[in-house]
Amino acid sequence: MTLSKSEQARYSSLATRAENEDYTPIEQMDELRKGHSTTAKELDDLVRDLDSLPEPPTPVGTTEGRASEEDLQELIALGGRPGLSGRRGAGPSPKRQVRLPEYLDALLTERAERDHQKPSVIMRDALDAYLRVDA
Repeated sequence: MTLSKSEQARYSSLATRAENEDYTPIEQMDELRKGHSTTAKELDDLVRDLDSLPEPPTPVGTTEGRASEEDLQELIALGGRPGLSGRRGAGPSPKRQVRLPEYLDALLTERAERDHQKPSVIMRDALDAYLRVDA
């Protein structure tokens, strides 16, 4: 497939933006180029406005601005992410981390993309199948 001159120029422009981490929507680029920069006075006004905002009320059961452990457990039980056991309110599922050699990580990533699944789902399924063999 061959790109036209205009397509090549657009691709080059997009590649430069990506390398510079410029994620401004393309539709707004011309408008932004015409616009003016924020002045020091405008920034000072914004900071003054922020400083004048009232402090948010401290939630019930907090200590030094942080929620207590009891409050956190209650929030999890009320509707946090459901545990992997499928029971809501059972608390967080245990978490394990594993280091993989590069070749195994590449195989896992390839399989996840091919099967349209997250790598964690594939790892759980593989571990489940492995541990059930002798069960």
